Amino acid sequence: MPMPIPLRLFLSSPSDVNAERGKVRTVVNEINHDPMYKDKVIIEVIAWDDPHSDVNMPVTLTPQQAIDLGMPRPSECDICITILWGRMGTPLDTDAHGTKTDGTPYLSGTEQEYVDALSGAKGNGTGFPVVYLYRRTDDVPDPKPRLGKTKADAYIEHGTQMKRVENFFKPLRDPVSGAMLGYYHEYAGIEAFAELIERHVRTLTRYVYEKKLGINATPTKGEDLPLRWNIDKDGSPFPGLRVFTEKYKPVFFGRNREITQVIRRMATQRLLVIVGASGSGKSSLVRAGVFPSLGDNALPPSATWLRLTIRPTSRPFLALAETLVTQVPAFAGDPDTSLVERCEALAASLQHDPSELRRRLATAFAGQPNTAIVLFVDQAEELFTLAKPDDSQAFLTMLKQPSEYIRLLLTIRSDFYGALLPYLEEELRDATYTLAKPSPLALLEMITRPAAAAGLEFEEDLPETIARETGSDAGALALMAYALDELYKMAETRHDRCLTHNDYTMLEGVQGAIGKRAEQVYAGLNLVGKDTILQRAFRKLVQHSERG
Repeated sequence: MPMPIPLRLFLSSPSDVNAERGKVRTVVNEINHDPMYKDKVIIEVIAWDDPHSDVNMPVTLTPQQAIDLGMPRPSECDICITILWGRMGTPLDTDAHGTKTDGTPYLSGTEQEYVDALSGAKGNGTGFPVVYLYRRTDDVPDPKPRLGKTKADAYIEHGTQMKRVENFFKPLRDPVSGAMLGYYHEYAGIEAFAELIERHVRTLTRYVYEKKLGINATPTKGEDLPLRWNIDKDGSPFPGLRVFTEKYKPVFFGRNREITQVIRRMATQRLLVIVGASGSGKSSLVRAGVFPSLGDNALPPSATWLRLTIRPTSRPFLALAETLVTQVPAFAGDPDTSLVERCEALAASLQHDPSELRRRLATAFAGQPNTAIVLFVDQAEELFTLAKPDDSQAFLTMLKQPSEYIRLLLTIRSDFYGALLPYLEEELRDATYTLAKPSPLALLEMITRPAAAAGLEFEEDLPETIARETGSDAGALALMAYALDELYKMAETRHDRCLTHNDYTMLEGVQGAIGKRAEQVYAGLNLVGKDTILQRAFRKLVQHSERG
């Protein structure tokens, strides 16, 4: 069997896009283990300033010094990917690193690498490296002062860096028409980059591989992405009435903008309260969108943070204590004591003193600057529908205690926002994030892209029909998810991968699907007096929802 062809991918960027660098590495790792590629190519990521690189290449080396040490320069690689956002980096000393052809110093090591890669692509006669340039366009987080610097210093440096980035891209656009003179890929947020870079790296891998074999390849031909959802293993890509969890990250679409906005707010805010109508997707946004992004280091060093989820239930302190004891080693307690006793003891301690959680976290994480907890309090309206008022007040008082080791995300139904105001009125002025209904395009993404990720197809115009009939009423997204899951089940019974108009009609559409299912369940109940029992159940549900 012939040996795989080695490909070198040079990765160049400043430190503010570390999350993007991680995404590139993830894609490369997937390609190296993809059955389609693993016997054909092996990709090596080269990054001079990256401790994870397979070669030791300090960024302080000039290209000539790298040659002397036998280290690959960008111009000697097959692919060069350069990523920029709000930082350009530190200008290079001309004595050590030389100058650009116009005699000016390099804006940073990233620019030097980019220029070297372009020089190789134009002058080495092979067409390599293929150079791709990316620019992140969403707002850059406000700067934080470094040790020994003032906030004013931080903002001056911040503005200087952004101006350098602007100067870097300025020659790539015509100053009059705005037309691109050199192409670069723009994206807003880490989720958008993840989708972009996977397709691009796969396309470039195929192109370089075919070109090295002498095949007439073109780098503009799209590469089909591998299926991200295994139906045989994981079932339906549509969760129905269940909340999206981290498991559903590969099929969670249509909320990239919202994920990016929440992550950006978390960069400067300790508390964020996500408010939306019932069924608007608040829990799913956090569980399948924000949490996985934090795990991918979207907010460095968020990959090291512990991500915890609780629902208040009727005993919010016990719900929190059970999560801390079972998921945070520092709170595990005496193993010779039963789990129930440990949880009850911690709950009582937290409830007795509002500052107890802050103190325990400070002790547990002392000397670990990158360690923190992101606590997600899901369905916070339970503080007003299930918990006792005194417990709710004490719990919210505890959450207000400042700590560098905890960040808080709360989701609450919009009809209970007023109940939260008396406890967090000042905090909510800055901490509120309203989750609006998805745009028509985002709604189509929610319908079509999970299906595509799982290898399913729709009959023509069916996605548009579903999106149109979903509407924007409270709970509409949940009804849509349920209808899609039912469509999948109907196709599955036929051993088919196509979702059809006929099945959709049989379901009576988005609005009728769950009603039809309820009628079937009700008709199948073998229960004496079921009409009376059902009326009582509905009365209880209405009373429960109106509490608070």
